[in-house]
Amino acid sequence: MLSNDLRLPRNVLTLGLLGTLTMNLAGCGEEESTFSDDQMRSFECVEVLPAQPTPELLGQWTFETTEEPGSELFDSTGRWGQLYLMGNATISNGQLHVHGSGTTSSGWAYAPGYSGDLIREKTLVSWVALDNLNVRAGSAMTIDNISGDNFDAINYAEYQAYRWVPGSTLAKRSRNVMTQNETAIGQVVQMAISYRDLGQGNVEITLCRDGVQLGQYKSGSMAQWTGANAEVIFGKRHTDGNYQPGALEGRIEEARIYGGAMTCAEVGGLVQWHDSDHDGVSDDEDVCDGFDDHIDADQDGIPDGCDVCTGDDTSGDDDHDGVCNNQDLCLGDDLSGDLDSDGVCDSIDNCVSVANPDQADANQDGKGDACDDDDDDGAVPGGAFDRDIAAREQSRRFYQPKDKTREWAENNYYRRPIAEQGPDLIAVNGFWRDYAAHVASGTSEPFLSGNFIHAAGSFAEMACAL
Repeated sequence: MLSNDLRLPRNVLTLGLLGTLTMNLAGCGEEESTFSDDQMRSFECVEVLPAQPTPELLGQWTFETTEEPGSELFDSTGRWGQLYLMGNATISNGQLHVHGSGTTSSGWAYAPGYSGDLIREKTLVSWVALDNLNVRAGSAMTIDNISGDNFDAINYAEYQAYRWVPGSTLAKRSRNVMTQNETAIGQVVQMAISYRDLGQGNVEITLCRDGVQLGQYKSGSMAQWTGANAEVIFGKRHTDGNYQPGALEGRIEEARIYGGAMTCAEVGGLVQWHDSDHDGVSDDEDVCDGFDDHIDADQDGIPDGCDVCTGDDTSGDDDHDGVCNNQDLCLGDDLSGDLDSDGVCDSIDNCVSVANPDQADANQDGKGDACDDDDDDGAVPGGAFDRDIAAREQSRRFYQPKDKTREWAENNYYRRPIAEQGPDLIAVNGFWRDYAAHVASGTSEPFLSGNFIHAAGSFAEMACAL
């Protein structure tokens, strides 16, 4: 049989030591079963205790600066007014810095103006690092009345040096339950106190440190807070007119108030809120670390900072222009436009004003055939190579490129007779071309046609030796 402290759903029956069997039963014996009476007697029907949801968050101070100026001074729930920094208290790097020595505070903070529901059963949580263990009677978090003395607090060293204690009005709800001194200096620890309403004015108080219970006891003086008379205090123990006792020297990284009692294990499972990129989204929930999660131009659920492209990311971005294929105007940089609407952006279109989606460029001069008026690049086609024409050559001159040998030049370049007027020619890819124009174009096109010759006669007589 299952031990009394193990609870399973109603439709789970246990069969001796043979294991667990799940059945679609509303309760034991309420529906027919194929099991024998002996088998059914070995089953036990147990009632489940539903998992307790986390109580409502009534206040949360992260001291983080988001894109909203002054955001570090407000709690995330919107139930509390602005946080006021007193004395030499400061906020930096997502931490509230409070200061003091002995029992005298020199820097503390408070937030008045509560606008939420009645606060009675609650859990106070604070992530705090003490920079001086010798201060006395300060608080990592206090809930208090603005007028009148009514407070509960996560107090440090009020009654016993170096020990945390649940602080309260006239010690009505305070007990020294911590048996060991605090030794963590400069190290963030999670301190929490829960107040469970037992009815008839009684309360169960539990002190936790980093999810471990330090003590638990009952008190007969349950307290409550409501409306604009409530305030939260950091650094001082409490305020009561001009009497403002207690000091804390350290840094508070985050503080929360929950509208219900939590166990130490539940408190220990809380994740501290951090926002490294200051976009108002905590690191553990951040979709796009380092960028503002709220900026999503294409509304695809992916923040722009991590969006592969504008549009449907699943369609891809073949031209890597930041526009998804399903929204892409043209191949290339969409910002340059597509004047001829041929699907090729003007930034890479070899015929900007004439549609040529195939981008054909037979002579490879960078100008598409569709708009190239001289698609043979000024070449003068000739007939078969005529050795007689070559024999009439009266003189020749060699051109030797810097990266070629003279032998190469002699075998590849000839100049027409000096007496003859006209351009020097070069044979490229089966055509005679104006050599000077070819060089001036800066083309890296290889000279694939072997020899070329300049001899007496017209261009029409020039032949290409392939």
